[in-house]
Amino acid sequence: MAATFADELVVTHHDDRQTRYSTVTYCLWPGGVTVYRDRVQIARHEDVLDTRALRLAAVA
Repeated sequence: MAATFADELVVTHHDDRQTRYSTVTYCLWPGGVTVYRDRVQIARHEDVLDTRALRLAAVA
């Protein structure tokens, strides 16, 4: 799967917990997500119900 950038990534787990990451790259796969920062894996979640990736607006 292709890696995708997010300014903020919100992962919702099956037990309704939410985990948030800032300035990351992530790869989705069936039922889960792997999160990277600076090309290093920082998290792998196998109990994912939903993911939301946000790109924050740039201030000019």
